[in-house]
Amino acid sequence: MAKRDLHKVFSGDPGVAISSYLKIMAVLGMEDNDAVKWYSSCIRTHNDLSKC
Repeated sequence: MAKRDLHKVFSGDPGVAISSYLKIMAVLGMEDNDAVKWYSSCIRTHNDLSKC
């Protein structure tokens, strides 16, 4: 992940891809969160955020 993307996530920039948030949450050990699991699964299945 690029340093600028990391900065954007932590500054609350709404233009950051959801995958960046999911990567950071995994590093922080939050991937066991049920909401994160569901959203990750939905994105992998549909490959379209509008369907999740």
